[in-house]
Amino acid sequence: MADLRAALVATVNEAGGASAGWSDAAVEYVVGTNAERSAGSALPWRVPFEQLVASVQSKLSRGPCVYFDTTTIWTAMRLTAGDSSILRAQTLMDLDKLTRAVVLDEHVFHLPSPFIDCEAINQIIGDDVLVPLEPVGSVEALDRVLWDIWYYAAPDVANKIMPSWGKTKLIETCKATDSRHLFADLATFHGLTLQESDWNIGADESARTFSSDPVFLVRHLVSDEDRGENLLITGPGEERLDALLKAPGKRKSIVVDEVHELVHRAVFNQLLADALGLVYDCSFARMPAVYHINKNSKAVALALADIKWLQDIAGERMALTTKALGEASVSVNIPPFTAYALRRVKTLGQWWEVIGEYRERSAKYRRNRKELQEALFVEDVKTISRLRAQVIDTSRGMADEKIDASLDLAADAARVGAMLIPGTPAAFAGPTAQAFRLAIDRPTKAVINALRRRVKPELRLSYDLVETATSCMKLENKIRLLWDIDRLPESVKHLTVYAERSRALMSD
Repeated sequence: MADLRAALVATVNEAGGASAGWSDAAVEYVVGTNAERSAGSALPWRVPFEQLVASVQSKLSRGPCVYFDTTTIWTAMRLTAGDSSILRAQTLMDLDKLTRAVVLDEHVFHLPSPFIDCEAINQIIGDDVLVPLEPVGSVEALDRVLWDIWYYAAPDVANKIMPSWGKTKLIETCKATDSRHLFADLATFHGLTLQESDWNIGADESARTFSSDPVFLVRHLVSDEDRGENLLITGPGEERLDALLKAPGKRKSIVVDEVHELVHRAVFNQLLADALGLVYDCSFARMPAVYHINKNSKAVALALADIKWLQDIAGERMALTTKALGEASVSVNIPPFTAYALRRVKTLGQWWEVIGEYRERSAKYRRNRKELQEALFVEDVKTISRLRAQVIDTSRGMADEKIDASLDLAADAARVGAMLIPGTPAAFAGPTAQAFRLAIDRPTKAVINALRRRVKPELRLSYDLVETATSCMKLENKIRLLWDIDRLPESVKHLTVYAERSRALMSD
């Protein structure tokens, strides 16, 4: 990490003239969107982007927020509406993701979609939890911003598998490492064997304009209609997917295309969330693509904790920051809310009503977590320690001892629910270094704020899949009853394998 800090600082010395002729607004736009070209920094694209950022930032003051894929939300809504046709391991985990977010976060941001009825869920819950980024899709100029990220920025980040020819700088090596993990981790998680020649994605191979159709995306992953086999239909313990990849012709290309789609959308949404200053929690299928990024969060937070001392990162301030991060980064036992809902509801129609009750009970937890977030890097370790203890205490208060007992969950030992990870997902060496150079080249308040959105420390909840997998298996009969199915899909029975792979990736 020390070498990476030094490399980032060294980029400052190379920044002379990098944004010559650009206005402050142009540099801010490029920093915020990771645009490789400056064309989008000119009006009319910049203004609606700034307005969108401002609207998001105004809601962040209320408490912890998160950004979700539309596919994650649509999947959860369809499952709670009783749609058993998409019930698989990955979709059950998406339901768990949204269930936890509704309880633990003030707002869940997402791109607008005609397939998602936010008002219906918000009305049942009794609060505006789901918040669509409304200007997107209705303001043509803003759609151009998304197009820039989708068509230029995301492929540029993903396609740095090898350092550039003739360059051996550490930043180039970090770019290549980030890119390799995007593909390799996702393939490993899903039990696939891919060659490096299959990894590179091209913007021209995907849609030329960004669009999100969760109905198509989810059913494309879980349905075996028309194609016989696909990426996620089978359990990870079976070998049909690997056999597909070894088969000649179109069938292999289908699987490779799906991997490209997962990586492309994961990176796009990560970059958009970074631009808006939000934590991104991606769908289960895309999750491994950002594991490496999240793993680097704490190190990047240490390197770029305070923009005011970008050129003087080392020293006493760094030691204090390190201690504060150590105090905040600790396991927090989050109750298994999905298991609670499965046990309590008599019909799936009661799901969000029950979860809304847990949300009311967790109000103090969200307040404490917000205070802990605000206290980071104030050089007051005692305050960090006290607030961390309050977060842990309120998380215990959300538990349901009766259900815990029925699931054989010990009060603290078995429920390794979450890890508070201070840091930003902006561990992409390319975007970080580029934003770093531009901000130092033109260090105005607006430009520094744009960079701060990308690298500011955030308290991220990192879930352990074992708890959810275990509790779901113990509630097999209730799942079959609620969704009116004769037996669980094989992939659900293999959730523990996904959990093992998840742990292996995080420890690699």
